[in-house]
Amino acid sequence: MKEAVRIENLHYTYPEGTQALKGISLRIYEGESVGIIGPNGAGKSTLLLHLNGILPAAGQGEGRVVALGEEIRRNDKRIRSDIGFVFEDPDEQLFMPRVFDDVAFGPLNMGLSGEEVKARVKDALRAVNLAGFEERSPHHLSAGEKRAAAIATVLSMRPQILVIDEPASDLDPRSRRNIIHLLNTFRMTKMIATHDLDMVLEVATRCILLDEGKVIKDGPGEEVLKNRELLEAHGLEMPLSLLLRSQNF
Repeated sequence: MKEAVRIENLHYTYPEGTQALKGISLRIYEGESVGIIGPNGAGKSTLLLHLNGILPAAGQGEGRVVALGEEIRRNDKRIRSDIGFVFEDPDEQLFMPRVFDDVAFGPLNMGLSGEEVKARVKDALRAVNLAGFEERSPHHLSAGEKRAAAIATVLSMRPQILVIDEPASDLDPRSRRNIIHLLNTFRMTKMIATHDLDMVLEVATRCILLDEGKVIKDGPGEEVLKNRELLEAHGLEMPLSLLLRSQNF
């Protein structure tokens, strides 16, 4: 399989002294769907932020992050189109008066023609089941609609890699189910950090457990998620669906 992301001996310490990453080394391959799990403070979000140049390895840390064959550097414009980053809080990505404007923002900054921008907005909104929402105000959307719109803002740039932080955060069951369905329809490489281990079981073929800034376990999704002793040792619980299955419910 062709390599999509390579992380080599990545360390990161925040300015106040918190050592968030301690020698992370990983390889992610094209087309993989990877769940990144761990307790609060494990380093999940810090790791993801190195994939869009917000926290470059050359900043407060050391190591290398290479995506699609090129090393990631701060404010690398290439990153914005090749690696779609969806923040935990959709309001960090939805800041324009209309949904159309938010979804068009990336393609416009890529210098695309007006017709191409319109086509990309239409395609992205259709992909997240928000066709017809172009004139809606992002601030009047439901939590689930906001999450979908935030995903559309990166889909419009047609990324090769989708990086998403806590996609199920603050969602009701129906919206959560919709996001799971969406993630399973996307064929690009996906890296998904979440506390929702049942979601990981459904959307990820591979699971990486982080704790205290280190990789504790990296393996097939179900193999990692059914290891109750391992999960509990790191502040997590076995997914409910696997727990019920183990008890023959």
